[in-house]
Amino acid sequence: MSQPAADTSTETSRGRWTALVGWGGLAWLVAFSVYFHSQRLPNNPEYSRRDLWLYLPDLLLIHLPGGSETVSGSEGASASLTIEQQAAHSGWRYLPQRADLMLVGFAIVVGAIGWGSVILRALRISLHGLAERLALAGGVGLSAWSLFTLALGLCGLMSRPLFIAVLLLGVALAVFLLWRDQARPNAPVIQVPVVPWWSHRFFASSMLPLWVLVAVAPFVLAMALGSMLPPTDFDVKEYHLGGPKEFFQNGRITFLPHNVYTSFPFLTEMLSLSAMIVRGDWYRGALAGQLVLMAFAPLSACAIFALARRLAGPLAGWWAVLIHLSTPWVYRISIIAYAEGGLAFYLIASLLAVVMLRDSHGADDSTVKHRVPLLIGFLAGSAASCKYPGLVQVTIPLAMSALWFCWPRSRFGGFRGFSRCAVLVAVGILAAFGPWLVKNIIETGNPVYPLAYRIFGGIDWDAEMDAKWRAGHAASAFKLSSVSEVPADLCRQAVDIAAINDWGSPLLWGFAPIGLLATSTRRKTWGVWLFVAWVFLVWWGLTHRIDRFWVPMIPAVSLLAGIGAAQASSALSSWFTNRRMPGWLSSLLIGFPVAALVLFNLAFATSPLCGYNAYLLDEAYLLDQALAPSIAAIHEAKIDPPPKILLVGEAEIFDARFALRYNTVFDKSLFESWFAAERLDTDPGKRDLRPIDEIRQQLRQEGITHVFVNWSEILRYRRTYGYTDFVTARRFDELASAGLLREIELPGGVIPWDELSAEDQAEVLAWSPELRTDARAFRRWALYEVITDTVVTD
Repeated sequence: MSQPAADTSTETSRGRWTALVGWGGLAWLVAFSVYFHSQRLPNNPEYSRRDLWLYLPDLLLIHLPGGSETVSGSEGASASLTIEQQAAHSGWRYLPQRADLMLVGFAIVVGAIGWGSVILRALRISLHGLAERLALAGGVGLSAWSLFTLALGLCGLMSRPLFIAVLLLGVALAVFLLWRDQARPNAPVIQVPVVPWWSHRFFASSMLPLWVLVAVAPFVLAMALGSMLPPTDFDVKEYHLGGPKEFFQNGRITFLPHNVYTSFPFLTEMLSLSAMIVRGDWYRGALAGQLVLMAFAPLSACAIFALARRLAGPLAGWWAVLIHLSTPWVYRISIIAYAEGGLAFYLIASLLAVVMLRDSHGADDSTVKHRVPLLIGFLAGSAASCKYPGLVQVTIPLAMSALWFCWPRSRFGGFRGFSRCAVLVAVGILAAFGPWLVKNIIETGNPVYPLAYRIFGGIDWDAEMDAKWRAGHAASAFKLSSVSEVPADLCRQAVDIAAINDWGSPLLWGFAPIGLLATSTRRKTWGVWLFVAWVFLVWWGLTHRIDRFWVPMIPAVSLLAGIGAAQASSALSSWFTNRRMPGWLSSLLIGFPVAALVLFNLAFATSPLCGYNAYLLDEAYLLDQALAPSIAAIHEAKIDPPPKILLVGEAEIFDARFALRYNTVFDKSLFESWFAAERLDTDPGKRDLRPIDEIRQQLRQEGITHVFVNWSEILRYRRTYGYTDFVTARRFDELASAGLLREIELPGGVIPWDELSAEDQAEVLAWSPELRTDARAFRRWALYEVITDTVVTD
């Protein structure tokens, strides 16, 4: 008679636990959301999220037909049109202006997915579901296409017809193999079920998929439109797109000693270069390339869905897709040509492949055991190919995870099988990441140039430059005074990431912890939690803590949040069902706050606070809107004949439509190299000028007709990374007095002295007081014409 009592006790315990997961999860979501929206925005301190709720209807309606398009820039974009002018020159009628960009971007993405599917078929890896196939085919294909661009670029074979032909061939092969599969349903390759997405089977248990697709559609549309806008971010103009532009104009990929960033692994930048080649134009191609990079967001969503389905079922996958694609950070990195979008995708795709390997326990198909490790290595190596931090954040930990699941066990054939697995992982990593190492070895002698200079050295690099680089990029600036401060700092940074940072989402950390309450999902996801903690610790301890450097962990957090959301919604539904209450009440309780938060994220993401948002502005006005102010000033000078300008302190070169020479802040100063006498003193500020005739001859040999100096940028560098003391206003005054340079007046060349901070004012007065032209003005920049002939003066 005791057994029924035990059963009743168990059922009571389960009921209480269900209530805790459901109601406790909902309470946490609401409480966390309230705290989240009480914060001011660190990067936009004049706004708080709570204030933005008052403008929510306007922010949501402003981009609809008939609404006044808000054209506002970030990161230096200028807004020269009034609201009325913006509305008059913006709308869906201007979408056809982007037709060539959409065609090129679509061709590259589809062609790359085609080649990726062909490669996966060659590996004969069993995949499950359309989302998994798209994610892995896209990941493999885009990485392979990037390597193809690198190889042909190094050989100087950047032929537009060749690139188009290869893309078409990839699509043709994929379509042919798909047709062959349908003709031979028992063929031992990936089978694609012909089942309409709207079928009853798709929505058999829930209407959640339909609501998710409707909710994320405007986010994806905004990402696509935003990605086709001219770039406004400094790093993008300096090297993410500036580097590919130089490669395209040079006709081949070469070592650029004046831009150290172009020696980084350039997986995403190669995609931009390939778009330039396919389009046949560096500017339009760059915009199409940004659309290609935007594709990493929906591909990441596919990988998240596939991973969540393996761990917790399809409903968790749909929740995760909603949470991920509605996160403002995901939108932001999708409209800006950063490398983080690609790195975030390869993180979650690599994690998916690791889980595939884990799930192969007991599988009889040896191809799963012996070829999935190769896939893991290639995807993890592709993360490092996006940027060096990916090597530590993704490649190493996931390679180690693969080896853990390959540890000598019967299903892998003992130690021999483990060794084979280790070799395949290494081969995959080298296939994806190795070409970048080899390129750097050939060009500089250092496989990870400019890193590890003290180990490998490197051409055109020295100890002084290395020290400057490490000072500007190391985490040493965040060292704490004592070890006891570490826990508090870790908590402070974690809270900042979760709730304070401008572009976060309350759905991420409002749902992610709920999954820890359910025993079944907790057992399956502890590894994901450890991985998220690892990425955070790497960001905290090994980087200079730029916000976007932790962004790659967002897909993994979205996965955990999706699982938590599914657990909470399922628990609430069970609680209401057990009490014979209408099921729609549970849907309303969880759906209403989620819908409100998604609408807020949409309004925030499409506002100027999240990036340049002139989605459908007439392209006749776009270039002026996004031009760097300094480059715009040079263009307005209308120099004839076309000049070749030495840029001093200016590295935003993507917008420039004139020939130029420049160097980044971490490279050797061309101005100092060309203008300074032999170095007899270690202090650059004390170096003399070379004889004027020698400088004139140097400029003549380089074809330089003008010199532009951006004093504002140099001032910023001096207060952050450092800048050579040789460059001062006094030097230019001496060169002008000697008859070598003649200043040309530029618009905006002087700004009010009061616009400078107190620290900047002190730096100017100590370094180059001549830049303060009077008590009220600061010389922002200056353009000089080079007098090529010797001028005789009395």
